[in-house]
Amino acid sequence: MPRLQDAVAFTTVVGSSAYRQKLIAHCEPADKTLLGSLLIENEVQLLIGPEGDFTHEEIAFALQHQYLPVSLGNNRLRTETAGIAAAVLLINSR
Repeated sequence: MPRLQDAVAFTTVVGSSAYRQKLIAHCEPADKTLLGSLLIENEVQLLIGPEGDFTHEEIAFALQHQYLPVSLGNNRLRTETAGIAAAVLLINSR
């Protein structure tokens, strides 16, 4: 089951993550893995950006901390919808 956490600074979350699978969904053009095609192991951390997406600096920071860029599909989703769509894709990837 998905777990929602209290609000924490982005750099704190990314810099201290102990998850084995760390994913970031963003809308910038880049090579990304389709989330539904991944084999999800145990616990996974998926970052979904705020309205307007992550900044370039935030994306670069996550990539430096071994986050894998993923795509939720061809359409740009609102933050609220992206979270639900991602949860379904993650559950179906187990």
